[in-house]
Amino acid sequence: MVHLATQDNARSSVDEREINRAGETTTVASLREYRREFGEDAALCFIVGIDAFLKLHQWHCWQELFKLCHFIIVGRPGNSHIMNNEALPQDLKNECMSRWVTHANELARQSGGLVFAAKTSLLEISATQIRSLIASGRSARYCLPEIVYDYIKTNHLYIGEG
Repeated sequence: MVHLATQDNARSSVDEREINRAGETTTVASLREYRREFGEDAALCFIVGIDAFLKLHQWHCWQELFKLCHFIIVGRPGNSHIMNNEALPQDLKNECMSRWVTHANELARQSGGLVFAAKTSLLEISATQIRSLIASGRSARYCLPEIVYDYIKTNHLYIGEG
């Protein structure tokens, strides 16, 4: 479905390494691979929702992630205000204290270690919500690309879940 959603966007590509990797997969393992592939000088950015970022300190080898990439944090409905460190758990607050930047172009100056909060439109859409709509027989047509919605309907996905 990700292939379908991105097929008409020449600036996007789908990386299947985590799906194809045998055994447990972790973000840090994938970022280590990206770093080897793209080199030490490449600015790698990991886009993550604020809801996930608030739990980053619970991830495997989470502090190493800052050596491997920058974080671009996007708001989620109900969790949009993070620019002040006070909203972060103490361990994460300590790690991020000197990492915040206010302009995205600052991320290009080094290969990783910075945190940028992107201003985005907050849409009340989630994968859980989409699956729930479909399982209950309601339409999710305007929550995802039409080609993906058609694929879900054609293949009878998520029917009866929940």
